Amino acid sequence: MPLLTSPEDRADLMRKYYGIQDVIVEPFTVPRMKQPWQDFVASTLVKDLHAVHLVAGHDYHFGYKGEGNPQRLQQICQELGIGCDIIPKVEMEGITVSSTYIRTLIAQGEMERADAFLGHPHVLTDRVAHGKKLGSTLGFPTVNLHFPPGVLVPAYGVYATRVWFENGDSRPAVTNIGVRPTVDDGDKVTVEGFILDF
Repeated sequence: MPLLTSPEDRADLMRKYYGIQDVIVEPFTVPRMKQPWQDFVASTLVKDLHAVHLVAGHDYHFGYKGEGNPQRLQQICQELGIGCDIIPKVEMEGITVSSTYIRTLIAQGEMERADAFLGHPHVLTDRVAHGKKLGSTLGFPTVNLHFPPGVLVPAYGVYATRVWFENGDSRPAVTNIGVRPTVDDGDKVTVEGFILDF
């Protein structure tokens, strides 16, 4: 299942919107997949990472074969003497807010609705790459970005976007996502933003 955003973007969103400063991205390796849910909580989270309070969603499953669930998490946290909050189901317009639903919206190019369900704009962070300079020759120079492997690509099309710079400034842009059949790209997905008034 593709990611909504890269791990780096997810960490930045946690810092920006939720004030979480330290984010640890734990690789989902084969040993982790086979780890019993109790060991994941007691050994990995509490012993190794020194967790003192855990927060999970109402439908969170973890550990070997997804046997860990919110009820079990609350029970083991109580036994270990650490805090635990389970976030209840959130609905908008009668629809459960979930990553699955948001992925569907993005895949269909319904970005405004996806942003409403996300609670923030959908993001893609990348260092601008050099392209073939075709836009410059046509009078429309673009910034070229790439989607990291495993990250969901929105429906092909033209989008109104906002480009943020490292110094915090931003500008509106028109961004095309898709393939360029008339250009020898090997059908690679391109992200080309034309920054307005820049």
